Amino acid sequence: MAASLEGLTESLEALYPHLARWILEQEGTIELGCDEDNPSDSMVRVFDNSGLLWESQDAYESLDDLFDDLESVLEDEFEDVE
Repeated sequence: MAASLEGLTESLEALYPHLARWILEQEGTIELGCDEDNPSDSMVRVFDNSGLLWESQDAYESLDDLFDDLESVLEDEFEDVE
């Protein structure tokens, strides 16, 4: 089973390189999902050492759209710091 998960990880890193970099190198945190007890309606929240960096929309047509939005935001974040 580990081999199949390893292939999946490589695939995700190729599709979303900025997301992979954020998680693996920047020690950032990403929360996925909705919580009825949370006052935020966003599906994704991105945090850095300073706190909340970005919140997504409350709904997307697909997970692909959600991850594309997240990847774009993280790409912009890395461009701002380089």
